Amino acid sequence: LPKGVLFSHKNCVLATFCGTHILVNSAITVDQVSHFSYLPLAHCYERINLTTFLYAGGRIGFLTDDVTGLLQDLQAYRPCYLTSVPRVLIRVYNQVLERVSSSKILLRLFHWAIKRKVEEMRRGVYRRAGILDYIFFKPVRDKTGGNVQILVSASAPIADDVLNFTRAAFAAPVIECYGLTETSGILSATLMGDLNPGHTGTPYIDFQIKLIDVPEMNLVVKRDGMGEICAKGSACTKGYYKDEENTKKLFESDGFLLTGDIGTWTPEGSLKVVDRRKSFFKLAQGEYVTPKKIEEIYSSSTLVGNIYVDGDSHQFYVVAIVEPNFVELRKRLEIHSNGMMCNGTGTLSSSDKTVFSLPVAAMTDKELCENEKVRELVLNELTEIGKERGLKGFEQVKAIHLSVEAFTVANGMLTPTMKVARPNVRRYFAPIIQGLYDGHK
Repeated sequence: LPKGVLFSHKNCVLATFCGTHILVNSAITVDQVSHFSYLPLAHCYERINLTTFLYAGGRIGFLTDDVTGLLQDLQAYRPCYLTSVPRVLIRVYNQVLERVSSSKILLRLFHWAIKRKVEEMRRGVYRRAGILDYIFFKPVRDKTGGNVQILVSASAPIADDVLNFTRAAFAAPVIECYGLTETSGILSATLMGDLNPGHTGTPYIDFQIKLIDVPEMNLVVKRDGMGEICAKGSACTKGYYKDEENTKKLFESDGFLLTGDIGTWTPEGSLKVVDRRKSFFKLAQGEYVTPKKIEEIYSSSTLVGNIYVDGDSHQFYVVAIVEPNFVELRKRLEIHSNGMMCNGTGTLSSSDKTVFSLPVAAMTDKELCENEKVRELVLNELTEIGKERGLKGFEQVKAIHLSVEAFTVANGMLTPTMKVARPNVRRYFAPIIQGLYDGHK
């Protein structure tokens, strides 16, 4: 069972004030303030969103049924303020990327349009006009009601390309927040006009943040510029409900709360979250690996639905469990089986090195996952993306397992905020993960 975090009235008021501060700094007037609630109310992130809009005198809409009807509800409600998590934004980005990747010229125009939009935003221009906007970005806005004026993303860092796409698509500020339940859902946030990706801003109102050494990981802040993030402030919890042992472990002697996250400061003084302390692992050759970084990069592949990267101090390389995007995977396989080119240019893309013939339509998802050629196709694509995004050799996965079972909140493989529940996934796939290591030796 999860720990019961003590959440006081004072904590709630401070967190609500932080949320209201974001609204005050935006150009949204009180009569326009509207929020659509679709994230789990079991998580404090969405609870604070509700209290923020109640305090601001805004409107709140709720799902009419379940999350499958989200787009229809957004189009009907037309919120001006949209909260999200990176996993949702990645899916939107991949869907658009899949659509434009059929043409090399279209793909270049797409990336150029994003770059142009972000450059305009740096000059303070948020424009929703032009032929490229109509082709690439207006359909995204229309699907969410066409009225979104500010987005807030939390629960995990966003990849730079996804963040820039989201800003360009909505022609609106995207605020990245960092926090945890123990800090009432917020700890730091980017400023309204900050367009530099790769960080989560500065400490929010009433918070102090510091980094401390982590001896067991051989991390020294003064030497490495990296350490465990610690926080102090009125929105921090007093501890866990009827759990003195874990409450004592939660705080340093000076009262700072240990977040369990590893972070660093950027040259501009912003906080960058690297990964969970528990997620870090050292390979047998002594190299430290950040699985979240690798998962984030590989998730940009349209073939990937979810991914979990694994490694430990007894292994020389990392492996992965991949839940494929079966719709996109079948499309790719059909293209291969028909002997057609995969990128519309007359030549195979560098990641598609294996051309083979499979009766794709007759094969089940399970049969696809068990097929060696299919695994090779997915692994080749991940390797290519890793090279393009600067992964080092020891960070590239050397073996993968394709899982026919989806990662969901219901089966415990996803958290309520749609992050991969690493301990649960590792436990469930333990024999398979060991087989990946044994099979690659």
